[in-house]
Amino acid sequence: MKYISIVKEKDRYKAIRDALAILHSKVRHNIPKDLVVIKPNFVDVRYPLACTHPIAVKAVVDHLKELGVRNVAVAEESSVGRTVDALENFGYKDVLKEYSWVELVAIEELSETENPQIPFEIFKWDRSIQTIYLNGYLVNAPYLVSVGPPKTHDTVIVTLALKNIAMAIPKGRNKGKVHQGYGIININIAMLAKRKRADLAIVDGTVAMEGDGPVYGTAKEWGVVFASHDIVELDSAITYAMGFAPTEIGYLYALYKMGVGDIYFRDVEFIGEDIDNVKTTFKPHREYTLMKRWLDSAYAELLGRLTAQ
Repeated sequence: MKYISIVKEKDRYKAIRDALAILHSKVRHNIPKDLVVIKPNFVDVRYPLACTHPIAVKAVVDHLKELGVRNVAVAEESSVGRTVDALENFGYKDVLKEYSWVELVAIEELSETENPQIPFEIFKWDRSIQTIYLNGYLVNAPYLVSVGPPKTHDTVIVTLALKNIAMAIPKGRNKGKVHQGYGIININIAMLAKRKRADLAIVDGTVAMEGDGPVYGTAKEWGVVFASHDIVELDSAITYAMGFAPTEIGYLYALYKMGVGDIYFRDVEFIGEDIDNVKTTFKPHREYTLMKRWLDSAYAELLGRLTAQ
């Protein structure tokens, strides 16, 4: 049995603490004490609504401390702007200033020794293979936690815990190479997510984003937090709760076909709130109809290659 905790609560800190407490009252967590890496979402350092709130990370840090974790790194490589600016502008330094065991890490500023480049093959628009390089700091993290808001997206419909990690592990400009059209980007994200997923994910929907996300959307006061160790099932359940079908999300469907998780969350127990009690409708991105065309000939061919291996 897999477990997803759901808490309906407007107070962000309380909601996350409660969601993790409920989850770990049911699930044996096996979180290492020496180092846990928390990966927030700083897609664009100019827009706080698009990014992980520092209080969400504080709640996770406090939970980890209660579990005996002695060393935490909050690490990110912003897609637009400097990570150090996000840490300053969003209030991370102030919120976590008394936490001596928490290190704030701008991944793009790490040395090659600290963050070795790892080659990884994905696809180009013409279905040929290209090699990109991954952030070894994240790929090699002994225990990785994803914390971020649920958002609609301008290319893949929704962005949740899987994509928060999958699009973080490509190093710097390599992130742009993942974008190869509606079909192939979903395949590439699935391949990256198969390579590295969070060990624990918290999706903070106290305030979410709908419309023209993942940056320019509008706030949606949802008041719901989700947490799980089973990331494909988690994202599939949240997709459903946002008013979309998991089968609409190309990278979720690809992972399922590749044998990674179950997008129908058939072997899942929801603890806390029932998922249908928090189900709502998110306004999609204005190009939603175009994005639904991901199941094209390129996608079908490449998924066939991957599932035949």
